[in-house]
Amino acid sequence: MKKYPIERAFIISRMIDKYPMLADVIRKKMRKILEKDGVITRDKILEEARLKAMADQRREGLTDPINQESAEKWDARVREHRKQLTDFYFALNYSIEDAINIIEEVKMTNLQLQELLENEEFSFELFKEAEDYLKTKDISDFDEDPKMEHVKVNIIRNFISEKLDFISIAKKYFTFKDLQEIKARIIGSGKIGGKAAGLLLAYSILKKEREKTPDFPKVNIPACYFLCSEVFYRFFEHNDALDFQTVKYKPIEEIESLFPEIKAKIMSFSFPDDIVIKLRALLQKYQGVPMVVRSSSLLEDDTNSSFAGKYESIFIANNKSMEENLHSLLNAVKEVYSSVFSPDVIAYRREKNLIDYDEKMAVLIQNVVGVERGNYFAPFFAGVGFSFNMFRWTNRINPEEGLLRLVLGLGTRAVGRVGSDYPRMVALSDPNLRPEKNVKDIKKYSQKYVDVLNLESEKIEEIPVRKALKLCSKFEKDLAFQFDAGGYFSESFFQTEQNLLPVITFKKLFQKTGFARDFKEILNVLKKAYKTEVDTEFAVLVEEDTRDLKFFLLQCRPLSLPGVKENVELPRVKNKKNLLFDVKGLSPCGIVRGVEYIVYVEPDRYNSLSDESVKLEIGRIVGLLNRKLPAKKFVLMGPGRWGTTDLKLGVKVGYGDINNTAVLIELATVSEVFSSEVSYGTHFFQDLVEANIYPLSIYLDKEGNFFNRDFLEKAENKLSEFLEGYEDYSPYVRIVDVKKETKGKLLNIYMSLKKLRSIGVFKK
Repeated sequence: MKKYPIERAFIISRMIDKYPMLADVIRKKMRKILEKDGVITRDKILEEARLKAMADQRREGLTDPINQESAEKWDARVREHRKQLTDFYFALNYSIEDAINIIEEVKMTNLQLQELLENEEFSFELFKEAEDYLKTKDISDFDEDPKMEHVKVNIIRNFISEKLDFISIAKKYFTFKDLQEIKARIIGSGKIGGKAAGLLLAYSILKKEREKTPDFPKVNIPACYFLCSEVFYRFFEHNDALDFQTVKYKPIEEIESLFPEIKAKIMSFSFPDDIVIKLRALLQKYQGVPMVVRSSSLLEDDTNSSFAGKYESIFIANNKSMEENLHSLLNAVKEVYSSVFSPDVIAYRREKNLIDYDEKMAVLIQNVVGVERGNYFAPFFAGVGFSFNMFRWTNRINPEEGLLRLVLGLGTRAVGRVGSDYPRMVALSDPNLRPEKNVKDIKKYSQKYVDVLNLESEKIEEIPVRKALKLCSKFEKDLAFQFDAGGYFSESFFQTEQNLLPVITFKKLFQKTGFARDFKEILNVLKKAYKTEVDTEFAVLVEEDTRDLKFFLLQCRPLSLPGVKENVELPRVKNKKNLLFDVKGLSPCGIVRGVEYIVYVEPDRYNSLSDESVKLEIGRIVGLLNRKLPAKKFVLMGPGRWGTTDLKLGVKVGYGDINNTAVLIELATVSEVFSSEVSYGTHFFQDLVEANIYPLSIYLDKEGNFFNRDFLEKAENKLSEFLEGYEDYSPYVRIVDVKKETKGKLLNIYMSLKKLRSIGVFKK
């Protein structure tokens, strides 16, 4: 019997409504078919739906719809009409059998989506179960009750993390109230991811410590919202792009060439309507407050895989029209999502044996810590803090008491190797102790630019220190700045700001406040709770009324430092022919045996190059060799800063270019001494530690140091044997076959953090 379009539309609607969790996906596929076959575009359906929604408003007597009706109600009207129009146009042009085929296809391909939605429903049932239980019991401490502990563990496992080591700590510190507050800030389903989980756990640990000890420093965290991990899956499913997950299995070289295209494609995708509505509501709540969109992968911030600096963090000003703000926020999330497919991330996952893991990226949305400073937004200062200090430039430092990397403004300059700029390195065992010996060096190795959020462009902008000085309050100037008066520092502010060079030293921060003492306490409590060393990020404001410092924790994760506390016995070498180097100064801790090859970027020739394209190509050659040479059987040696973005300061490489080396050696002169040392504490440094790569600095002209340059420069260069067609680069890049050059010996490297000395020796 023939069915008319309206009747078919009714039947199709009833069929789809049997699958409420899949209805949006089914209709989306219908609209795609309608557009593909030239029946009607998706935009045209949306336009018709909006016109019908406006007609609804008029019928209901709304005279001022924009002010009389919320955005949520308007979106609900449009969605309902779009649904009806989709069913109608499909029924007008296709059969019921066509609709059944689409429904069956969606059912088959969306089993994972059904499962995650059921899990979401189950997870929220856990809260209801706990709340109902608490109404019936008179318990003096809810969180000590066995039933509540069971429920808490289930909630942590479903919303936060399935990792047993995390759960064992979290169940001690998360109260049921904490978990309820987390639930209230969740968008979508799945888990909140590693970065968010680490921050919230650390905050709960410190909050509980303050309840026990009122004198313990007060710690704040910015307002946080969590776009959960399954939204990532839904986003790609919504755009028919689930096959993007196969990219990770392509060769790294192919991923490098494909990534710009992949990112552009992801940036063109759209989000499911319900997610857009929730993000719009979040922007309305914090209108005018800048936000930062940060990755919070399920893989992130683990003990042995921090993914430090691998994924994107995007700032938005949130100070324009609602549609502009929403566009910026959605694009920021897409930027974070696209970073999942970057070559560096995929190389890192392969290195950590995580490539087969089905990555689902959660996103942490935070209010930016800071205040308006003209057209800019920034905190007073920010940085990173470590409970163990590997930057031990003198025996007077107790490494167990921690290290800070401190910068004025946003902390973005503290986590990276930025040009020729330098953070303030603070040994918490003695904050006033400096690695520099005089005013000239303090000035040279100080911060020259300050990162701030430009509220107009929504970009991070670097401004000169003198400009930053003008944006600081009198109290901030006093704590952060000194003035170079030609060989000595002036403490007076009379006429100094105009005539003398401002230098960021934070001298009075440590003389006049208890910041260092408080931070040491914070790190110590976190270390005890985690039962391992920790790595934190933070920002600090000044309270206007009291001039007290207001501390914000931004991130906390376990810190992997394999072997740093070992007592390395250094060999005695009588014949210098058997030495590659014997150097004093900052040293990691460990022993590397059986090195077969040395990749040596010749410092003088590299530094004399004026063509930046040649320097970039040298970095690419290092990456090719990193993939060809036997893993952990070679060392890399080169001038200045490995991994820098400034080609004048060293070789530009990414994680995938150096992850197979055993030791990464930075060659510097005494005048460049801190250009290598300040890598300690950056994301680049953390990459090396986690990959069991020892970072070693050798100062070529430091008194008492021995470096066998002749051995490297007189040895046969094997570059052409490993890379055909690169002979033109042999003056700059040398590969030394250690065994051949030493007649059967290999290179062993001994590094002692305790003795601040490292030795490279050729041994049978």
